[in-house]
Amino acid sequence: LLFFGSFLFVVAGSLGSNMGAMLERYEVEGRQEDVLFTTAEALGDIPSLERAAGAAIEGVLSYDATLENGTQLRLLSPGDKVNRYEVRQGAGLQNPGDVLLDPYFMTGQGLSIGDELTVAGKTFRVAGTAAIPNYVYALKNVYDLMPPTGFGLGLVAEADFAELPAAQTVY
Repeated sequence: LLFFGSFLFVVAGSLGSNMGAMLERYEVEGRQEDVLFTTAEALGDIPSLERAAGAAIEGVLSYDATLENGTQLRLLSPGDKVNRYEVRQGAGLQNPGDVLLDPYFMTGQGLSIGDELTVAGKTFRVAGTAAIPNYVYALKNVYDLMPPTGFGLGLVAEADFAELPAAQTVY
């Protein structure tokens, strides 16, 4: 019993250490945001603001859509400086109309790579899955304690937002 308890202690400690290192790598390499905000008007001179704040500031587009089956999908444009995504399965955003979904949403919706998904009248092709540092868990808003059912995330190229109504910029 003593041997078994010691074995479990060593295994748990090792797993915890490895998971901590993986999370830290993900946060650093993905440049996870420290704060998320919106403004009434677009920010002006971002390089000056970055120098003054000593921080990277990047605007990305965001659009929340309700799909035909009632689930909600938040589409985001990919960031270059902050919250850099990592393709987990499939390919990246290579063609107009490609979408990368969070893996839990894709599985929950019964979608596969290559399937089509219609959002606000625009048809997207599922190119793969991606992980986004600021959405380790797909929480719809800051008040959610657990990922809500019927909610997911997708990444689409910034050019694809031209066909979606009322996308907003978040920083």
